[in-house]
Amino acid sequence: MTDPLPQVPVRLREMLKDYPEQMTNLQELMASFAGERAVPSRYEELIWALESRAGRLLQEARAESKAAKEKGDLDLIAKTKAKEMTMGKLVLQAPWSGDRELMDYFGK
Repeated sequence: MTDPLPQVPVRLREMLKDYPEQMTNLQELMASFAGERAVPSRYEELIWALESRAGRLLQEARAESKAAKEKGDLDLIAKTKAKEMTMGKLVLQAPWSGDRELMDYFGK
């Protein structure tokens, strides 16, 4: 029997609470690492994938912010700028790093 997949790490959930689509994206990424793997470990691969995905989410947020600025919609500009800042923190802080639940599950 396979252990249930852990949730997105708490620090990530807190950072992405206003962005459920991005949280779902990361949960799906974690699920793709749930099967058996050879070297490198599933945990190492997952960390690399999370880092890569976070970078992509930041790029997408920057593009959304740029598009909002071009439209001149002040509310949308504020919303997309906040999203861009959150995704930037995601990249810089790597809140999945050292998460015990992920290490226990994917480090097997």
